[in-house]
Amino acid sequence: MILIADSGLNKNRLASHRREGNEKQFYTKGFNPNYTTEENIVAELRSHPALTAAGKSVTKLFFYGSGCSEPTLNAMIERPLKIFFPSPIFISGTICLQQCMQYPVTIPASSVFSEPAVIRVISTARSAWGNIQYRIILVMRAAERTWGNQLLRDYFYEFCLKRCVKKFRQSYLLTREEVIEHVYRRPRPNEFIASFIPFLKENISHPYCDEMVRASLREFLKIFVLRFTNLRGSPCILSGRFAWVFSDLLKKECAGLSLQMGNIIRSPINGLASYHLGRSY
Repeated sequence: MILIADSGLNKNRLASHRREGNEKQFYTKGFNPNYTTEENIVAELRSHPALTAAGKSVTKLFFYGSGCSEPTLNAMIERPLKIFFPSPIFISGTICLQQCMQYPVTIPASSVFSEPAVIRVISTARSAWGNIQYRIILVMRAAERTWGNQLLRDYFYEFCLKRCVKKFRQSYLLTREEVIEHVYRRPRPNEFIASFIPFLKENISHPYCDEMVRASLREFLKIFVLRFTNLRGSPCILSGRFAWVFSDLLKKECAGLSLQMGNIIRSPINGLASYHLGRSY
């Protein structure tokens, strides 16, 4: 049985697959080596009995995660995974950097996203590159912290309209002391910050929420897409939870910048599973 892991900063999605079918999915906290420890990774994995039971049958594990940008950081993920999964052959890494713990990732984007692509991950700026014969992929990952921080700041300083401030207060009943406690003193502050993103989605018809999200998406497209002048006629394929949730606004911003919109994919994990199941290792 193979296990595919697609880990962001706050959530890690794992899917187990057998060649004859029978897929299972598991969810843990995200494993980003910049924001967690090896001990916490092992403890988190062991806190899921179903994953522990399934782990005994895993023969190969493929880990794709944010923050895995160099060998030292990769090792911080590899060591705890080897403790929890003692038997698998590890072939791990990040899509964006074409780098992994044992050898370069050579997965063709067409097998993951159904068409050729240039891969762009918002949280890894150093990996930008382009080719005229490919599409552009946007994997949106850092938005939750950016939007959460802005939302909290604007709420406490009342930069947004009073109607929006009142609704936010009624929804969360937050005090400054609670925010300081969660952000500066408790572990995994990003999870706390990201917990306010549903407010934006639920109130996207409010001018404040609409403009915050659209301005951020517009800036992202200008910085990470328009820089490739030779790719402006190629479709943008967007992948990630935020691309999926705010797909309507993304389409509008792409249209406003004369960019061609391609597919929007919530997660590449199914395409990754199909790719690995079709290979012999």
